[in-house]
Amino acid sequence: MTQHFLPGSTTTTYLPKGTLETYKDFNRLPPALRGEQTHILYIAPNGKQFNLAGPAKGRQGVRLAKSVYGDQNWPFDLVTTESAYSWGAEVDRVNVRARKFNVGVVIGSHAPQMTEYQYRMAEQNWWSGQDEERDGWLGFYTRYTGWRWIPVRPARTVSTPQAMDSTSFGNNASQWDLEWFAQRPYFTKPALYRTWKAKDSGAPVERQGFKDPMHTGVIVLANRGDLSSYASYIVSPGYAGLQDNNSDVIVPMPFTSPQDGEYLCDTEPGRRTLTAAKDPVDNLFLKIARSSKLLNFFLHDLANLGLPLQLRFDRRFMFNIPPRTVVKLRVYHSSKNGTITAFLPQRYKRSR
Repeated sequence: MTQHFLPGSTTTTYLPKGTLETYKDFNRLPPALRGEQTHILYIAPNGKQFNLAGPAKGRQGVRLAKSVYGDQNWPFDLVTTESAYSWGAEVDRVNVRARKFNVGVVIGSHAPQMTEYQYRMAEQNWWSGQDEERDGWLGFYTRYTGWRWIPVRPARTVSTPQAMDSTSFGNNASQWDLEWFAQRPYFTKPALYRTWKAKDSGAPVERQGFKDPMHTGVIVLANRGDLSSYASYIVSPGYAGLQDNNSDVIVPMPFTSPQDGEYLCDTEPGRRTLTAAKDPVDNLFLKIARSSKLLNFFLHDLANLGLPLQLRFDRRFMFNIPPRTVVKLRVYHSSKNGTITAFLPQRYKRSR
């Protein structure tokens, strides 16, 4: 008795035998080098990689079954209000939920057929990379969209029944239905970034809202994604001012000294805005000292000693960067040796 699976990989060779002259023509390249299919790659938390789809599918003994659900669906719900006295409905808001994937994988079922020992190794490698406590990375690639990535982990125990032992009658293959959970609903590409140096911006000038003259510069970045995004900055010690994303607002930063080191400014709402490289641990004594008005009056230097940078910041960022938008981020710094690096994450609704 033989179980029937979808056709597997027929070869593990990228370049067939031949001279380099044969492959100067793009159309004569092997499929794996042309990259004209949808590539799906899973990188497990333990670092192991699995080519699930594309020209190299099944090279590690595991490939996709018939379908994947969740990679092309933006997980949103419309919250609406309907009334007996009006036609249709009014959209109140859009709720974006966590993304879930339903994925079928086949272990084994190769041509030529795997031995039992090869199947056992492939099976062990795959399941050792499914960790409910750590995220792996799922990536999709086409020649049009490039690579897009999302972190995933198993959502629940696999419940696919197996009719018999996977190695019965020399089958050496099995098929499983998995459900993966993604905490964030969007795919990403590596963030675009650029560094500005104050020494390249000329003499400092007076700026409204700042006591000291400030060196001024512009960092140009593009949000190429189809979702709004938020810039992040890495700033060297000194006084600084950072543009609030796609707006004309410059947000003054608190003064930092070399004891603070460089700091990260994350403008995305819901995240910690400022984190210094040398932020102190806020111990119990310092918390009591700061909460006591009497100590603040007599020992204000002690109360301020070791204050984390976030607690010295009383401003907020209000704007974002729309999709498909080029933004010119204005930045200020008081030190001639100051540097500011701006990062712009790239976010996408779909895998391709």
